[in-house]
Amino acid sequence: MLAPVVFAIWITSLAVARGWGQNPGPLAPAKVGGHFGFIDTSGIAIIPHRLALGQLAFREGMTDMRDAEGRWGFITAVGAEAVAPTFDDVEFFSEGLCVVKRDGRYQYVDKNGGRPFELDFDAAGPFREGKAVVQIGSLWGFIDKTGKTLFEPTFDDALYFSEGFVPVKKGGKWSAVDASGRPVAPFDFEEFYPFRNGRAKVKKNGLYGVINPSGKFVLAAKYEELTDFDETGHCGAKLDGRWGIVDTSGQSTAPFVYDGLLPPRSGTFAVLKLRPNKNRTDSLWGVVSAKGAIMLSYDYSRPPEYGDGMFLIYQNGLYGYTNELGVVQIAPRFAEARPFSFGLAAVKEKDLWGYIDRTGRYKIEPKYENAGSFALTE
Repeated sequence: MLAPVVFAIWITSLAVARGWGQNPGPLAPAKVGGHFGFIDTSGIAIIPHRLALGQLAFREGMTDMRDAEGRWGFITAVGAEAVAPTFDDVEFFSEGLCVVKRDGRYQYVDKNGGRPFELDFDAAGPFREGKAVVQIGSLWGFIDKTGKTLFEPTFDDALYFSEGFVPVKKGGKWSAVDASGRPVAPFDFEEFYPFRNGRAKVKKNGLYGVINPSGKFVLAAKYEELTDFDETGHCGAKLDGRWGIVDTSGQSTAPFVYDGLLPPRSGTFAVLKLRPNKNRTDSLWGVVSAKGAIMLSYDYSRPPEYGDGMFLIYQNGLYGYTNELGVVQIAPRFAEARPFSFGLAAVKEKDLWGYIDRTGRYKIEPKYENAGSFALTE
């Protein structure tokens, strides 16, 4: 067992010994000997496979880790301890601060483990736009980064700030308010999601629509389901039991003919069609553009996933890859696989994971018990 001080000395010394002092670039979580670490795109273990890691992802250059006594802290992308493991639980860093739990109470710490203010709460959310929602007793209010109260706890529930507003619940209904508590619309919604690109999804009278910061509907509340909008201003919508695609004005850009639809990714939608086949119904997935043009035909029993110019496909019990035109580039042969990221994809063959390039050749040989996709650490 590594005592906290020894643990800190060990991991910091390891970082110095390996010459880690700069951002290592994209990293991926990989598991060896029952423990995760992080590797770079050449397969070098930047963070050794000796730690109990939590979120298996970096936010603002930090990821959480647990010591042998079950306490949580943070390490940097170069493997150096930043925040000593002294907490019962931790969230993720946002705007330089992180919510941590100690002795049943929630506090904020910075990237050195210091406390920007000596307040703790019954619950707390991440800082967004310089503000955070906090719970005192059973009610929620807002604070700034100095701990100053911006709005006294008044609300029954709250999400997080986005584009100047935060969804809050009062009297059993939702709306969104600014930092002064001014609502954008009456508290009249069953659900209210954070604003994104000037639009917020809401649920009213059992149906979904979209409103703007003035509280006006830009999509009428008439849909059974709505996905988020993508970067091109399109979203999936369900009407009368079928899915289609609409733009920000509510104009249909793809007909309501799909039995299922997943949230958009890089301007593409994975869509489902059910086909009767003797005594069963086959679930077949394809991919369409925001305009409804077929990119991948309905040949797949699981939804294709897009990443880095390639689609991950599942066919006859195995995973492979096509290009954006639907042409198979790597024939299905993997028991499990992840989408491409930074030119590499994690794949599993014969019980071990490795990483292949776009030609299907291994760049990092299979030797991991589990492996994730590469991502930037900032």
